[in-house]
Amino acid sequence: MPKQVFSKDDFLKMADGATECLVVRRKDKVKLKLRRSRLMYVYVTNDSEANDLLKSIKVDTIEL
Repeated sequence: MPKQVFSKDDFLKMADGATECLVVRRKDKVKLKLRRSRLMYVYVTNDSEANDLLKSIKVDTIEL
C-alpha cells in the first residue's frame, strides 16, 4: 500500500533514494509517485508545482 506524503520538503527528501518517479496527470491534480526499495510514496499537487518538482529531482520520470 502506498503512503501519502503531505509536505513538499518531505517529498524532495524521499526523491534522493528513489529509483523512479511515476507522473499521473488528471484534470485538476497531478500525482507524483516515488518508487523506493520498500514502499511507494505519493504526493498530490497541482500542475505548476508538479513541473517545478520534476525539474528539481534527478530520478527517472515516467509519464502515465
